[in-house]
Amino acid sequence: MTAAAPTHTAEFWADRQRALEWYTVKECRDRGDSYEFSTTSSTGFIRSKTDIGEIFAPGDQFALETVQFSRITGLMDSDGVWRFRMTDEDLAAESRRQSEDFERREREQLDAHREEWTAREAELPEWIRARLNNFRARAGTERFELEGWGYELAIAQLAVAYAEGNEAEVDRIAEKYGTSGNQHDMAKILAKGHREGLDDSIANSVSALAPLTGSADYS
Repeated sequence: MTAAAPTHTAEFWADRQRALEWYTVKECRDRGDSYEFSTTSSTGFIRSKTDIGEIFAPGDQFALETVQFSRITGLMDSDGVWRFRMTDEDLAAESRRQSEDFERREREQLDAHREEWTAREAELPEWIRARLNNFRARAGTERFELEGWGYELAIAQLAVAYAEGNEAEVDRIAEKYGTSGNQHDMAKILAKGHREGLDDSIANSVSALAPLTGSADYS
């Protein structure tokens, strides 16, 4: 179950200031159940016909309301009529749906890869497996396996290959799993630590995603 986030509450959105800016329509294209807007100032977006109602013509003006710089919350036509406008409760509900959808996709990915990831992890040496197990102990098995297992598993494999000086294996892992520069950088640090006999430090090392998530261990 997704933990409640601040954005899941109407109070969070009530505290956020909304901005209103006027635009001139360059083109409004029919996209089936939506309209695709382009403006004379090069702003573009897509919105459902249910929200927009009557189509806009080139030269028409409208005001776009946003929150947090880019999240569209409303559209007002030149007569001052809101074609649609999201309430704070609407924004909270949308945020909850997005979180639930994200968790569902994470679970689907985990279910699809669990057998493969388990086999890959079983082939790793103990010095790097200890790092993965430490994440499980600190964050909880379910949370780590949902949010970090696949990412950290590729790092672990890369770390072993770097520690062994096996460039061919590094290349194979990179090609097969589409590894990022961040993953390679962390793997090199772990490999260096192993060569220097710092396996205890490796087991307790921070998540490779810590700079982005703010969490050292996926907890």
